[in-house]
Amino acid sequence: MEDTNSFLGFTLAELLAVIIIVSILTGLGVGYYKRSVEQSRFSEGLAAASAVVEALNRTYFDEQLEGNQLADDQVHSFKTLDVVVGGGSGDNYQNTKHFDVYIEENDGQEVVRAYRGGKDGLYYIQMYPNYAAGTKQDQISCVGNGEDGVAFCQAMGYVNCSTDGCTK
Repeated sequence: MEDTNSFLGFTLAELLAVIIIVSILTGLGVGYYKRSVEQSRFSEGLAAASAVVEALNRTYFDEQLEGNQLADDQVHSFKTLDVVVGGGSGDNYQNTKHFDVYIEENDGQEVVRAYRGGKDGLYYIQMYPNYAAGTKQDQISCVGNGEDGVAFCQAMGYVNCSTDGCTK
């Protein structure tokens, strides 16, 4: 005779164990997914900043050939450059989908900064044009705002950190 009181299926404890395991795996997966998405956005900022730096180099050397130079306290305007990196534009900035790209002055040198999430965002990418003086020439920095920003820069491979940011 068969036992008619037994069920074929899973116990409540077994179902709860499966739900807990799936929840943990989902939580880990979401973290890795967010990091992957931010890494791809970082590439967008790097490409935008690189395009602006190259345009600054071309403009600067054209000005040298023509005998025109900006004063030391001036920075180039996007209106004088032969590049557009995004949508909205002002004299010294342009917006991409995820970055605000600025041409700024730092210690008497022009610098291109791509801010992620605005100037108070998680991090920004900093690049100096080829004509920048000193060791900052051709240097790419990831500058984190706060511990999370620095940790992200380090996760991107920028591990040589100082007060100026992290470099590779």
